[in-house]
Amino acid sequence: MKMLLASWSKLRHVGLAAPLVIALGCGSNVDDGTDRPDTGVMGDSGTNETASDVGGDDMPPDGAVPLENVCDVIASAACSSNTTTCCTASGFTFDEKTCRSRQKQYCDEQVAVVKAGKATYDATKIPGCVAAWKDTFSKCKVSLTDELRAGGACALVFRGTITRGSPCTSDGECKAPEGGLAACGSSKLCEVLFYGEAKADEPCRTNGYQCAAGLQCTGDNVCKPATPIGGACPSAMDQSCGFGNFCNALKCAAGLPAGSACGNYLECASWQCVSSKCSDPTPPFANKFRCGV
Repeated sequence: MKMLLASWSKLRHVGLAAPLVIALGCGSNVDDGTDRPDTGVMGDSGTNETASDVGGDDMPPDGAVPLENVCDVIASAACSSNTTTCCTASGFTFDEKTCRSRQKQYCDEQVAVVKAGKATYDATKIPGCVAAWKDTFSKCKVSLTDELRAGGACALVFRGTITRGSPCTSDGECKAPEGGLAACGSSKLCEVLFYGEAKADEPCRTNGYQCAAGLQCTGDNVCKPATPIGGACPSAMDQSCGFGNFCNALKCAAGLPAGSACGNYLECASWQCVSSKCSDPTPPFANKFRCGV
């Protein structure tokens, strides 16, 4: 769990261009990044978003963004009016020029990996990525699970070709599952860190973050309905109550709010216990990096 907190804290600084690589403590229980079926990126209306839905001054009507122009589109989406609103709400003065420069710098690195033949570029995934992050910034305060989903949508734009366990030099070279996240680890080998959100009866990786809301990852590594609040559970460290809930005195209970005293991370609604206090389950999405400060 410490690995998760450190990685999330560090990589939340990166904006739309990055797939928000977040270590979920999967340990050795990972595979080579085999794809899930592509189900698309869902907008607020529950329908797949198109280029015209997400808009943007730099977005062509058909969404066919050439590789040479993709970083302009990404920077435009990451440094939008929603960004200004969230930055102001968090006490930051938004600097659009610096915001765009930072986003383009990271994106340019991804483009270089594509040109080096170690990643692919899929222009058809740009609308879904832009929609996901516009929706994220429209909320200003975002949960870990929402950020993972948005990161997975953007990871479909630039997809590494190097499989888990193979040598790498940058995160962009590493292949992730469909809707998931991968990174080049400290040992300079590709790692799969998040496998995309799993639905009922789909396989999971023994962490509560992967299964959709209301589900738990069972000991058989399959997403099943979580035990409801008030239902029986076996121990304090059991995850059968589902993400955001915990086993309290052998009964499922709602996770504790931010600032509450905690003895382990499962007691918190955020599943993050730092210095014996529960972290905010929906921390502000804006920070100095994203606001151009």
